[in-house]
This record gives sequence, C-alpha cells and structure tokens, in this order.
Amino acid sequence: MGEAMKKFVALAVAVLLLMAFSDLATAGHARAASPHGPLGYQLMCLKTPADCRGGGAARVEAGPALLGLLQQVNAASGTDRRFSLHPSVRHG
Repeated sequence: MGEAMKKFVALAVAVLLLMAFSDLATAGHARAASPHGPLGYQLMCLKTPADCRGGGAARVEAGPALLGLLQQVNAASGTDRRFSLHPSVRHG
C-alpha cells in the first residue's frame, strides 16, 4: 500500500471515529440517519470493499423453510436479550 493510500485510510478512519463519538454525544436526540448506512457497515466496507459491492439478487424467493427460520430468529431475538457486564469490569 502506497504512502498516500495509508494517509487516506488513516484520515477516513479518523473521520469515522469522530462520527461515532458525535453519535454517542447525541444519543437519545432525534437525528437524521446516515445515507451511507450504519457506522459499523461503513467500517466493514472500508475493510472489505468486495463485501459491499452491489449486483446481488434484487429479490429472494422465500420458501417455507426460510420463513420458518426467520420466524424462529425473530422470536428468539425479542426474548433472549440479557444485560451482563463483561468479566473484566470491576464492580464497586
């Protein structure tokens, strides 16, 4: 990777980090959604641009097996969320 490309990537990462921190500062307040998608998606696209290219199927046919799986995931994701601190966090 050339020196100019390294500088560009470093600048892009810095801008995205600033965007992330500004989102944290405004949490809970109404704000416009990014036209480029969530920050995590933008970072993934910077790391692996091939995963963000268009050209996939515009429509996916969903049979009974896929619809059943989607219903299972949706039901589980609505009830299985539990808060827990990471083991490295000290209490008190």
